[in-house]
Amino acid sequence: MASRLSCSPAAMAFSIALLLLLLLVAVPSTTAEVLEGRGREVHAEPADEAGYKTYIIMLKPRHDIMEDDADARREWHQSFLPSTTTSLGQPRLLCSYRAVFDGFSARLTEEELEEVAAKPGFVRSFPNIINYLQEINNRFLGLPMTGTARRRQALTTSTLRQDRS
Repeated sequence: MASRLSCSPAAMAFSIALLLLLLLVAVPSTTAEVLEGRGREVHAEPADEAGYKTYIIMLKPRHDIMEDDADARREWHQSFLPSTTTSLGQPRLLCSYRAVFDGFSARLTEEELEEVAAKPGFVRSFPNIINYLQEINNRFLGLPMTGTARRRQALTTSTLRQDRS
């Protein structure tokens, strides 16, 4: 007769935790692939010829503005900006946000961003980044490879290769 090994629940939990830790150390990290440039690529948006970049500005919530009063919210966001248009004639305020956080996106120079950051109500700014598609392989995603999918994948892959070079 075969003998059965038994151990306490604590010993079993420790063994499983140790096994998971070893697997985490042994398996190559996708984060390392991203850092080495083999994964998803992220690029900062370059400044235009006048030095403007798109920034996302996070603000402290103002509770005196009604949720559905988009005009008042836009006017408040506009009050942080030096003017309504850039020196190139482009609108500064691109979008106002209220669902996840209070804030807006705008075209600013680095000097103008410093002025915005000094105003009361400012929380944080984020430069706009460009994310590239990480995976377009239907087989990897578990999608069926029909004739149309094959043609689309070939077209998309060749287009992405042209855009990145």
